[in-house]
Amino acid sequence: MTYFRDNMAPILNWWPVKVIVVVVFACYVAGACYGITRIEEGLERRKLSRADSYSVEFYDREDFYFREFPYRIQVKVRPHRTRSAAADCGLCPLRNVTF
Repeated sequence: MTYFRDNMAPILNWWPVKVIVVVVFACYVAGACYGITRIEEGLERRKLSRADSYSVEFYDREDFYFREFPYRIQVKVRPHRTRSAAADCGLCPLRNVTF
């Protein structure tokens, strides 16, 4: 840390360096703003594979057949329980109670 205090601080306090740093940062922000306006959603998976890979054909077929409904729906089905099994474990609200 003493290197930055003793050597870099005098350089960064020099006003032409400050101007250069501000200009470089402004260019960085301008480039980021331009990039945000040109961004496109999505990723072509076939571009991630080599041209001679078997996965390119798989991606093409998957897009052709499954592009209409891309999101999978997950359904959970609880196992069937008889009334006697539910009464045994205490889940049934109506119990045969005798006094």
